[in-house]
Amino acid sequence: MKRPRQEAILTRIFDASLFAPDRSKVRYLIVSLSRTAAVVNNYESANLSTRDFYRALKLEGRLAIVDGEELWRAARSEYSRAFVTPSSFDLHSEQGWLKQGNVRIGIVAARELVDLYREYGDGLFYENIRSFLGLDRNADRATVNRRILTTVRESPEELLARNNGITVRASTVTDSEGHDDVHLVSPSIVNGCQTTMCLVQADEAAPSETVYVTVKIVESANAWEVTHSANYQNRVKQIDLDLARFMRPQLVEQVAASRGIALGAGNSKISSLLNEIAATRITYDEVSNLYRGLFSVRPNDLFDSNYNKLRSDVLDAFHATDGASERLFDQIFALGMAAAENLPDLRKKYSGEEYQVFERFMKASYAAYLSLLAASAATRINLDTDQPEAATRADFLERFMRATTQLLADERPAFDRAFRYSYQALKETGLTLLGEGGGDQAVGQRLHAVITKTPFGQQYRQVLLRLDGD
Repeated sequence: MKRPRQEAILTRIFDASLFAPDRSKVRYLIVSLSRTAAVVNNYESANLSTRDFYRALKLEGRLAIVDGEELWRAARSEYSRAFVTPSSFDLHSEQGWLKQGNVRIGIVAARELVDLYREYGDGLFYENIRSFLGLDRNADRATVNRRILTTVRESPEELLARNNGITVRASTVTDSEGHDDVHLVSPSIVNGCQTTMCLVQADEAAPSETVYVTVKIVESANAWEVTHSANYQNRVKQIDLDLARFMRPQLVEQVAASRGIALGAGNSKISSLLNEIAATRITYDEVSNLYRGLFSVRPNDLFDSNYNKLRSDVLDAFHATDGASERLFDQIFALGMAAAENLPDLRKKYSGEEYQVFERFMKASYAAYLSLLAASAATRINLDTDQPEAATRADFLERFMRATTQLLADERPAFDRAFRYSYQALKETGLTLLGEGGGDQAVGQRLHAVITKTPFGQQYRQVLLRLDGD
């Protein structure tokens, strides 16, 4: 089964005649990230010696001018493919499909998976808990990815034996007469993003026709239950599993892209392009840590990535309202970007050897904690308020984020001042540890322990004292 390769983004915005097979005439292309309309108008109205040549090129379709706005629109259009689950596609199993209940298992050529990715992009993984982790990061999963890539390149016939395969969820599955092909409606790869992307990476270097992967297809309308179960046995942190229904990279990127916001650390070439062009940026780690801080028992709990203090009951109650997810992401984006605008100046102001131990404040977890602390102080709403009832806490968080967003829009200097005092308060907490010795690493560890164990409410009141002192 052959599928068309993904169409290049630039051919979508240029005149098709520019790429005509006739190479007898030279063609010209001008690309700028700036707006070119005014420049072009001025040039066309000027009496310059080159104007006739320019007009001839335009008439013959041999000149294309693309400015930043066109490039941005095309990039966003391409990027949006990552958030649209395919309506349907077919899969062929080399040995037919073994069926039991609503589950089918087969052996699929890697070429099919690669071609599916070429056609649908990251939309294949929209229901997956994680996006591609890459090959070069110093992480366990990335190490496994490197091994998959090595196997495909050096011993392709061994991948079927060494790899666990992938899981596909589809709302409807229809068998062909020979049972070798199945037609999937609303399909998504819910487990196997890493394997699929390693195959794509390997294919770019040296395509192989001898690679096969085990594929399990689950026919179910409940995407979340299948996704959660398919990933439960893997090395996915429990917090990520519990949050994935409401917050995972694909969901955050979808809202960010629709708002013209570049989500840092994207894996695709298009996301990299958007990061270069976009005026506003925020990273997924920053969003994730803010999200954790909001829905944990205490805001301090965001520092612990293997905890069981996530208020799942509050998550369910909060997201029961239509549109709650998108509103919350918008609010978190606003808060995260306000913090990102403050941190560089504070880092520069408090620079020097005596402040080196505080460089960790630039990490996403500390930035999120500072953001929540500053928002609490600026709005005078203590986020560390004990509220056992899920509905009560959900309503409280909704009011807190609404007040924070309003403050950022109408009284931004008030937030900036609260953020500066929050930054100073945490630094002063750490300064008490410097005299204990032990080197930067030991001091950093003690700083982490003190900040995570100091009640959020205590830090909140300390910042209020500074604000009231103004």
